[in-house]
Amino acid sequence: MITFPVPVLKGSREILKELRYKVNLPEFKELIAADFSDLAQGCMIYSEFIEKMLQTAEEQLDYLGIALCGPKKMVNKLTGSLPLLR
Repeated sequence: MITFPVPVLKGSREILKELRYKVNLPEFKELIAADFSDLAQGCMIYSEFIEKMLQTAEEQLDYLGIALCGPKKMVNKLTGSLPLLR
């Protein structure tokens, strides 16, 4: 259990792809990102996921969600304009 709130925000798949790109920029190196893609959702076992990821270019991934963890100011800079998921 965590003792702090975790907001869930919404954005289009294009916004998620852009967000994933920005997280890799040097200015956000302190952030930890865990992404959830259509490729991962379609795999039943981890070894299948690894094999498919090795054969897939990042541009081909369709992101369904991204979890960010790190300094609040950095997370807000990336997500401040996204609305809450209701």
